[in-house]
Amino acid sequence: MNKRWRSIPAVACLVVTSVLVLPTQDILAESKNDVTIGIVHDGLARHPDVFFGDLENELTALLGSRYNVQLPPDRILDAEWSAENATAYYARLMEDRQVDIVLGFGPLAGTVIAKAQVYPKPVIIVGILDPELQSIRLVGKNISNVHNLTYLLFNRSIARDLKTFYRVYPYKKVGIVFHGSLLDLIPLENDNLRNVMAETGSEFVPLPVREGIEDVLSSLDGVDAIYLGYLEQFEGDEKVHLIDELNARGIPTFGFSRRDVNQGALAGTMPEENLPKIWRRIALNVESILEGEDAADLPVTFSFEQKIAINMETARKIGFSPKFTILSEAELINRYVVPTDRVLSLVDVMREAMTASLELEIEAAGVRSAEKDVSLARTNLLPSLTLGAAGVKIGEEQAAGSMGQQAERTISAAATVEQVVFSERAIGNVAIQKHLRLASEYGYGQVKLNVILNAATAYFDVLSAQTALKIQEDNIRLTERNLEVSKQREAVGHSGPSDVYRWESSLATATTNLLAAEQNVTLAKIQLNQLLNRPLDEAFIVQEATLTDSVYLSYLTAAREFVDNPRSLEIYTNFLIAETLHNSPEIQELDASIAALERSLTSYRLRPFLPSIGLGAEARRIADRSGAGSDVPGTDPVDDTWNVSIVASLPLFEGGSNRVNAQQTKINIDQLKSRREQLAQVVELNLRAAILQTSVKVVNLESSQRSADFAGRSLELVQDAYSRGSVSIVELIDAQNAALNAESAELNSVYELLTSLLKTERAVGRFTLLGSPEEREDFRRRSRAYFDEHVE
Repeated sequence: MNKRWRSIPAVACLVVTSVLVLPTQDILAESKNDVTIGIVHDGLARHPDVFFGDLENELTALLGSRYNVQLPPDRILDAEWSAENATAYYARLMEDRQVDIVLGFGPLAGTVIAKAQVYPKPVIIVGILDPELQSIRLVGKNISNVHNLTYLLFNRSIARDLKTFYRVYPYKKVGIVFHGSLLDLIPLENDNLRNVMAETGSEFVPLPVREGIEDVLSSLDGVDAIYLGYLEQFEGDEKVHLIDELNARGIPTFGFSRRDVNQGALAGTMPEENLPKIWRRIALNVESILEGEDAADLPVTFSFEQKIAINMETARKIGFSPKFTILSEAELINRYVVPTDRVLSLVDVMREAMTASLELEIEAAGVRSAEKDVSLARTNLLPSLTLGAAGVKIGEEQAAGSMGQQAERTISAAATVEQVVFSERAIGNVAIQKHLRLASEYGYGQVKLNVILNAATAYFDVLSAQTALKIQEDNIRLTERNLEVSKQREAVGHSGPSDVYRWESSLATATTNLLAAEQNVTLAKIQLNQLLNRPLDEAFIVQEATLTDSVYLSYLTAAREFVDNPRSLEIYTNFLIAETLHNSPEIQELDASIAALERSLTSYRLRPFLPSIGLGAEARRIADRSGAGSDVPGTDPVDDTWNVSIVASLPLFEGGSNRVNAQQTKINIDQLKSRREQLAQVVELNLRAAILQTSVKVVNLESSQRSADFAGRSLELVQDAYSRGSVSIVELIDAQNAALNAESAELNSVYELLTSLLKTERAVGRFTLLGSPEEREDFRRRSRAYFDEHVE
């Protein structure tokens, strides 16, 4: 099948002209069961016999028991994008007495046929671009009311598209792009387009494509938006290139179909073609004609559901942000295509949190400060060296009367060295500060574990928010389907308009919920960025967490191995309790604080019995003597002096403060020991709660899958029954809500299980995901050994 033909919207390019000589019954009488169909097409397929084979199959399936339907290759004529050729081929097939039915495909052939005044054979036109522009007379009875003429009238209107485009992007001057041959046949000037331009205060300019897309790119003066129509042979790669060029220039585009939006156009409303549905309508029309019904009386409307589609990736590329009102009602294409290479897995998030968290950085500063406290305490045990200099001036009479012992002006220098030989206060303080530093490190360990868990939880919050968004999308899809069914039920009398109003209301609510779910995804990503100390609006992609991943599979295997029955759960819990009490940084922090207080208590008790001993030495030199008394005959003052001293002090009584401090410290120690006992209970409680929750999540993982399956089946049955009028709207709403809730539970069950496992590991005080393979194997070996030892 021709690749270009595949890329052309059937709603815009498919024209079927079915001609059967019905004014007389002679032709059918001569060959009652043989029907020959001739085709004229715009030039849409290099291998039309292959492409039209699907149509031939549909005709055979419907009519094969009564008619021998043939599409001879020599009567499938290619107009090669020429209106003159289309006119000539159409006339040839109409004059060919061997042809019973003529089919014409393409807007070009359709427009040529639509302009004909008389139809000697029945004619079916499919793919009307715009009925008003192509002079198609609309009849309120849903028929052509023209003898031997019928067509497939799609619910398309260029004027309506332009109005919708303006809602999405309020343009000033919009370029309307079509192939030049179509604009020659279909002038754009009409009341509807003029009214739209008047309402929006804008203008339009036709931009025909004849030689290639450069015809458009070279004619964009003042144009701030583009409506992309049908480009005939330039559909396909050339049109994609045109869209890319317009996006690069920041010019918003409105596609002729959903395919254009998928290929990069900003917006559009028409869905992609449904060729099987079109083939079926053509076959039904042919059947009606062969059974003697005038084509003028056949229904012409052929509706597709229209809904605004917005390509969010394109919006980001051109720097355009649609309004919330548009986003709430539009189908968003490439919503999750994030312009970034930053892809985060769970392990990535946990490791990045350890290195980037501001909370951890603050706690690390506390550890560094505690290290300095240790260094500061050690300084009390190190020698001190003091250098000094002095200049002294006394009264002249005083100096003269000193008999040479003190000059009027004296300059001296001194050096003093002091060293603590023994001090229980200083030695005890060093030990105390070391314990406090250790307590600070354990406090850092607590914060580190919490930061890692919070980051991992935020990671799963993003995944859960995205799941909630998917559920809301499914809710809208189901509600739209049920709304359509309710309209059909009303049409056949199975229900009144109340069901339609109910589903319309539900759809409006679902649309609001969808917008809220989108905002929740954004908020969850902001919160994760904050925990990782990233710019809050930095884009990233979250890697899906699936239990087929080897990382998570090992988690799940361990969980299923040890928590699948009460006895194994009890043994595994006891093993983890022992691990927790050994690893818990909360308990270790209290132990370090208790050790610091016990050392302080020891110091208070020893202080009255252990003296503080210090060693000191001083050397002094008189550098200069001058003035009165500096040179007295018969005197020789000493300029250099030194001394060494050793000092011992014993605080026998300090008002009782030492005894009171010891008593107070003992009280504080008892308090911390009681707190440690309480903390051990709380830690064990948290661990047991986490393990029990994990066991529930393991079961829920499987049960939620079954629940979602059964709820989905139930919904299908209830939907079918509702469409037949067998059940009420209340039952359908209940089934739909149950199915959506079950789907949400199924999708979230994996995240909840992994979160529960991480909470269990946080209680234990270690995360195996961050450990080395050797560490993980050691933990697995010890747990297995403990289990084997205690299992009966």
